[in-house]
Amino acid sequence: MSALTTLAPPLLDLLPIVADACRSPQTRRAYLGGLRRFLAWLPPGGQLDRPTVNAYRAYLIEQGKGPVTINQAISAIKLLAREAA
Repeated sequence: MSALTTLAPPLLDLLPIVADACRSPQTRRAYLGGLRRFLAWLPPGGQLDRPTVNAYRAYLIEQGKGPVTINQAISAIKLLAREAA
């Protein structure tokens, strides 16, 4: 079992639903890649809430990611949160 599947199985189960919500293949690829990176970063027991997303945004900034990459990652997380609700 990979670290990704042990960190966030309920959220991981939503990735196909998120993929189906994306019309463009490019957006689908970008969102799924971004969500996999987010879920891999998410600490064990981590929650999908505003403080966690803000911490992830700060992490991306620390990693030197650009505004477009950060905004795309946050958009993907928002879509995941909508599907999880």
